[in-house]
Amino acid sequence: MDGHPINYDALPMYSRGVLAFVSGDPRSPKHKPMLFQVTLRRSGKAVQQWSGKKEEGIYSIQLDEIWPLVQLGDELVVEPVYTAGETHKPGKRVFKLGIINLFTWNKC
Repeated sequence: MDGHPINYDALPMYSRGVLAFVSGDPRSPKHKPMLFQVTLRRSGKAVQQWSGKKEEGIYSIQLDEIWPLVQLGDELVVEPVYTAGETHKPGKRVFKLGIINLFTWNKC
């Protein structure tokens, strides 16, 4: 997200930025942008999909486009689009959408 890898165990709801799928280290100038599709899933069923034109994909998406449809506990599925001649791409990622507790308490 915004050129930095993110932990896909949980994605904070309402975080801002651009989500992109790349091959290689996103901080390296040698990384390669990849086409992908994004699906919002609720209780195992697709609610919305962002995929660009039919069977193509997108290179990035503003998270602000996704959040209006999200409910706590939804999953965001990010999956690469394979094209002819490609031998390897990273697999799909499933982000559990939750709220991060911004208050941390220190025990004194």
